[in-house]
Amino acid sequence: MKQLSSNPSSGLSPIHVPDSHSQNIEERQRRRLAQLVHYDRQIENLRQQRASETVERRIRGEARERKFQLIRARKYFDEFVREFRLKKIAKVNTDEKVVTEVNKTHRIRLELMNEKINKEREEQSIRMREEQKILRENKRKLRQQLEMNLREMQEAFLNNRDSAHFREQDAKMLLASNNNFLCDIK
Repeated sequence: MKQLSSNPSSGLSPIHVPDSHSQNIEERQRRRLAQLVHYDRQIENLRQQRASETVERRIRGEARERKFQLIRARKYFDEFVREFRLKKIAKVNTDEKVVTEVNKTHRIRLELMNEKINKEREEQSIRMREEQKILRENKRKLRQQLEMNLREMQEAFLNNRDSAHFREQDAKMLLASNNNFLCDIK
């Protein structure tokens, strides 16, 4: 049996504890200490597990964020390429429209010019026909007048008993008037 010492100044007598009981207490204390150590280990394991889970969550979050950044970057790039292509197609379409309009305007101008040239040619041919008609009429009138003058001269020569000198004078005068008439026509 073990004796528990007490403070001699207190005046209490020492307590006697049986050995089995003290072993029992020591055993309980060891078990309790083992439980505490085990509990501390569990707590430490839980802390480590939580820390590793936190690290894993952070790593997964960073990986997910990188993935989303890549997706956003790819989406932005695809959108940029799509808009660039649309702008390029729109520019090409605009350029084609401008070229088409220029060609159309050029064609219209050529058609108008051709119409004007054809109209001028037609007007010129009409003028030429009218001038030829007027020229034919003038020639016919001149021929008729000359024929009439010749008949008159022939009748005057046949009917006239004047001297030859006066007949020559009249002929010169008629020829001069005919020459003046011909010069006026030209």
